[in-house]
Amino acid sequence: MTSTQQPGEFLQQLQSANPVDVYNALRAIKNAIIGSSSKKSVYCKLQIIPQVSTLLAMEDTDVQIRIQATTIVSSLAHKGEEVARQLSESGVMDALIAQLMPGTDVVLIESSERALNALLSYTSTRIGVEKHTTTIVPYLLSIITEARESPRIFEMRVHARVELAVLILEKLCVTEARQFTVANTGVMDMLVPLLQRGYPRLQVATLRAFAALSYENMEICRALATVIHGGQTFAQIVAELARSQAAEIRLHACLCLSNLSRMRAVTDSRIIQGIAVPALTRLLRNTEVERLQVIEALGYMCHEDAEIQMAAKNAGAISDLLAILADIESQADADFVDHSHNVKVTKATLLTLGTIVSAGEECRLNAVEGQALAYLVRAMGHSNDGVKAAACLCTQYIVRSVPICRTHVPESGLLKPLLSL
Repeated sequence: MTSTQQPGEFLQQLQSANPVDVYNALRAIKNAIIGSSSKKSVYCKLQIIPQVSTLLAMEDTDVQIRIQATTIVSSLAHKGEEVARQLSESGVMDALIAQLMPGTDVVLIESSERALNALLSYTSTRIGVEKHTTTIVPYLLSIITEARESPRIFEMRVHARVELAVLILEKLCVTEARQFTVANTGVMDMLVPLLQRGYPRLQVATLRAFAALSYENMEICRALATVIHGGQTFAQIVAELARSQAAEIRLHACLCLSNLSRMRAVTDSRIIQGIAVPALTRLLRNTEVERLQVIEALGYMCHEDAEIQMAAKNAGAISDLLAILADIESQADADFVDHSHNVKVTKATLLTLGTIVSAGEECRLNAVEGQALAYLVRAMGHSNDGVKAAACLCTQYIVRSVPICRTHVPESGLLKPLLSL
């Protein structure tokens, strides 16, 4: 085999009866596609997926060949949801689960775990793994249990494997039924100690798992509110993490608190209004985390709660949201800007702003004083229908105020674009 071989030749080599040739071809393909979206596209068009799936499905496939093939699956899954769906439909998921069984080569097990995590990065593949849930969940919990009992618990590699197991658990909690399936294993008591382990990546993974587990689930939120570890309630532990120096930890801690708040599982104003809301508001100005996620989380937390909306206003959320709109408007004609992402951020910002001003007169006045109406006028002329609809909803909440309708709306120019929609 030489470096001048073409992709089609490597695929032909996978048909060889010589395991060495198959291994070499897989290794060459793996090295070519890692980090290269274009190469992944080339090999997908050449039908690499069925060939890799066949190799993994064969019981007598050599373990070193399996490792290379599994790594290819992991890399291809990062290409996007369509490729991940093709991999899942080809039967790869069955092979990966089989490779997690006791007695399997350690390197192959870890490669399979990484591939499984990559495949479950998309909604369609998460839904499609239903038949394997009863196998995967106990396996993942065994990793956490073994690590907790191991004298090597503070080793980075052990933490990394537990982190991966927790991330996969998070991705499984995509439906209410799955949430209960996971929760009924006693996972909450197992995961809470990980929040105090002091390993940031593991803390983020654990917070993400709790956020997915508790999302829109009142029963699980109430169960979490009763969990106590080290003399602290779950909410108190998470509230401490919401003060972390690490922005990503603060974000995911706030997401957990937001879930508990929406389900009325935590009513302590010191935690929600005093810690979570200000923490989320400060994250609006932080470039280390995904701003869209912060905006949506703030809107979710403020929904139909006048006290939390006022806390957001007092923390400066309204002015920060308006600053985001101004920033996006300034990028309208810029090159090297993800304009489709800016559309999503604009829509989310308008919806969250509308949520914050939906109940309180003081919040509405604060928005109007920040020139919110001018932004709404321009948003109603946006090319995206979702942005227009969000602007209309926000306007609906602001004009609930009679004084604002009398003194600000006539001169804002709001009526013309509104009537033209």
